[in-house]
Amino acid sequence: MAVVENDPDVIIAFIGVPLKERPRNAYKIAWVYSHPDMITSANLRQYDKIFCMSPHFIPKLEAMGFRDVELLIGATSKQPLEKPCEYDIVFVGNSRGSQGRQIVTDIGETPYNFKVWGNDWDNVLPEKYFAGRYFANEKLNELYASSLISITDHHADMAREGFVSNKIFDILASGGFAISDKNACIREIFGDSVPQYQSPEHLRELFDFIINNPKKRADLMARGREIALRYNFKTLAERLIAAIPTGQAGQATAKTSQPTIAYVDLFNPDNSNFHWLKAFKARGHTVPFDIREIYLKGLGKIAEEIITLKPDHLHLGGSVKDNMVPPTILDYIKQQTGCRVSAFYGDARPSAFHEELGNVADGVYISNRSHVKQGQSRGLSTYHYLPCPTDPDLFHPHERAKIHELAFIGNNNDASRLKLLHRLNNRFDLVVAGSGWQTSGLKHQDSVFGADFATLCSQSKILLGLMGDEWTNLEAYFSNRLVNTLACGAFLIQRYTPGLETVFENHRHLIWYENEDELFEQIEYYLEHKPKREEIAAKGREEVIARYTYAKSVATILAGKP
Repeated sequence: MAVVENDPDVIIAFIGVPLKERPRNAYKIAWVYSHPDMITSANLRQYDKIFCMSPHFIPKLEAMGFRDVELLIGATSKQPLEKPCEYDIVFVGNSRGSQGRQIVTDIGETPYNFKVWGNDWDNVLPEKYFAGRYFANEKLNELYASSLISITDHHADMAREGFVSNKIFDILASGGFAISDKNACIREIFGDSVPQYQSPEHLRELFDFIINNPKKRADLMARGREIALRYNFKTLAERLIAAIPTGQAGQATAKTSQPTIAYVDLFNPDNSNFHWLKAFKARGHTVPFDIREIYLKGLGKIAEEIITLKPDHLHLGGSVKDNMVPPTILDYIKQQTGCRVSAFYGDARPSAFHEELGNVADGVYISNRSHVKQGQSRGLSTYHYLPCPTDPDLFHPHERAKIHELAFIGNNNDASRLKLLHRLNNRFDLVVAGSGWQTSGLKHQDSVFGADFATLCSQSKILLGLMGDEWTNLEAYFSNRLVNTLACGAFLIQRYTPGLETVFENHRHLIWYENEDELFEQIEYYLEHKPKREEIAAKGREEVIARYTYAKSVATILAGKP
């Protein structure tokens, strides 16, 4: 594909400030990567395909009427360098008027070797901190690698909407350490490896702590570097090029034989549905419909849009419950389009809605065999067992020291489980992560997702799968927390449920227990037998990657297999 200035076949626009009208005959792709407050339906309407840097902003784009918006995180071209330390703190960026930049202003007087490069700092910044008007972009990685701390900030709208500055990726990939102002998505991408300051006093406290604790700085920096290096511009460019349709500029990037899929679900960064969406998109032209649009536009309008799409397959995700999309509507869509209909339900509670759905859908996939058997006994041949899957691209081992003996990830919402955790805490080093633990008396973390989940798994010798008493009678039931844990290469002790042996092998992929005495015995034994622990953890990871990924689950659903 040639790059030309006039009459192009394809235009790929990186949109910060919206662009003027572009040639009408070109296939136009937009990557919305900054200045979200300037984005309107009018200035994006000319584009055929839209990518967005922030998962928080995608629902707003969809509310503007744009379909199939894809998440495309920032990227870097930098590589790590080993450089001797020259500066304590650095900032590269122009002043924004007479007020400077908030993060620079908040530093105030500092005893550290602090330097700033950029334009318009005259009469704003004390001369002793000013290093020059320009720092060559091709040498920025040398600056970041030779500085103890590189600071960065965001425009207010970018911070609010979760548009993370590419500068953070550059700093970390170069082998530097970054401190930023608050941004809604930094933690989702980088976990705790990029501290976010709350106030001038907090910023100065962070400087003191990081500079005077080199081991902690090195640990956080290594985590950040590992994450940043996953996001490179080569991969980003491949994603953009892959979006060009067949026949456009001679590129055969879209397979005409792929099905068109309408996928209805709640697309929230804190749930698993973006993983499902990624897997569906890999199998065909997938258009997401967020269930929140039902309340914004009305069910009739959404049904009309799905019919206009003419999908080959309509899938209802796990967040579609309680008659949100009535079976009568699905039957009407099916009659109008001839599409197949499927649904996935991963909750433990029985669902009357899915029983009704079983009479219309071609396949209803349930994450426990008890409810599948109940449905089939009522004549619902469309009911099939499908365990919750994982995404090994996100859930994978991290190189971390094992600083916890035991870890439990889940919310504090079960009294019997809380009592058990207190007994465990009396004998072992335990940490819990999730909501509602603040007053539990246990060492706790906030809820962990994605990279933070994987990090905690990698920091813990043993992960606990403590299912509430209410659900232990469900055959072969477990949440995606189990497969995510195994995908992270963690050693898991799981409460036994009937039929678990049909999915995993005890003492090969994980360990299960049937009573508390057995749980305590297993913990004590495996804490003392590291090689066996690591062997089982490795086999567990191999098993879930081979059999229980979103990609494999979507392939099963689209093929209509039980």
